Order: sequence, then C-alpha cells, then structure tokens
Amino acid sequence: MGVARNKMPASAPVANSKPVANMSKSIQEGSASSGKIAGVVAFYFVISISLVFVNKTILSSKNLSIPAPLAVTWFQCFVSAIICYAVGELGRSAKKDTFLYQFPVLRIDMKTIMSVAKLSFFFVGMITFNNLCLKYVEVSFYQVARSLTIGFNVLFTWILLSEPTTMQVIGCLAIVVLGFLLGEI
Repeated sequence: MGVARNKMPASAPVANSKPVANMSKSIQEGSASSGKIAGVVAFYFVISISLVFVNKTILSSKNLSIPAPLAVTWFQCFVSAIICYAVGELGRSAKKDTFLYQFPVLRIDMKTIMSVAKLSFFFVGMITFNNLCLKYVEVSFYQVARSLTIGFNVLFTWILLSEPTTMQVIGCLAIVVLGFLLGEI
C-alpha cells in the first residue's frame, strides 16, 4: 500500500551531492535576493510618494505654505547630506555584512567634487523643478509628468548615447503609454 520508489542498490555509486546542494543554496540566495529587492522597491515607493505629498503640502497648502521652492530644496539636500555623513560614520564601526557597512565614510577630495559638480547641479535643478511643478499642479498630474520621464530616458539614451533600445524596453514603454491612454478614457 506504499508508494513505489526508485531505490538504488547499495553498491551503486552515489553521485556527488555538492552540485545539488549548491543549486539549492543558489535558489535560496536568489529568493532572498528577490525579497530584498522587493523590500527596497517597496521602501522607495513609500518614501517617494510620501515626499511628494509632504512637498505638495509644504509648497501649496493654505495653512502651512513655504513659498520658497529653492529653500525647501536646499534644506532637503542639506538634511540628506547630514544623513549620509552620519551613516558613513556609523558604517566605520559596523560589522562587514551589515546594512551600515555599505556606506562610505565622507572624504573631501577636490578632484571628486569637480567630477560630480555638473551632475550635482543637474540633480538640484531637477529637485527644484519637481518642487515648482508640485507647487502649481495637482499631485496626479505631477505623477503623470514624472512618469513621462521614462520615455524621455529611452529617447535620450538612443539619441545622446547611441545605445540601441531593446524590444523589452519598447514593450514596457507601450504598457506605460497604454496606461496613460486608459487614464484618459
């Protein structure tokens, strides 16, 4: 009444079990990595949406309005720099496989500063214009405008960097455009 099983005779050579163990370990690491990625994406989603609503409230609320998008941008960048400095200092004494260990200690190097200066100015400009957009439009329109950057990223990558666009990317863009079209109906 039992289930028939394939049994190997005791004298049969046993295959090396290390590849199976390594494959099992690889699958476990892959699922842990997928879980970690999903957690990071979810965390980014929550923080990003929260920041949009906080900025909208700060910039255009009748009760609590700061009519200075540049000051808000400067303060947010300043606080981000302080947090990066703090976690870098905490990372010095952190164990090797911990979250804080991945943050580098702040070192001021003029060569590095000059090499990232243009990117930093563009970043501050982007945040400033995001805040200006939030000040004058509704959050829903802001999210649509922000989503349009996906298409421009692909277009500029093709034009400026001469990198080809894959069919997978075009498929994703088609889904985004379809979503915009469905939103108009």
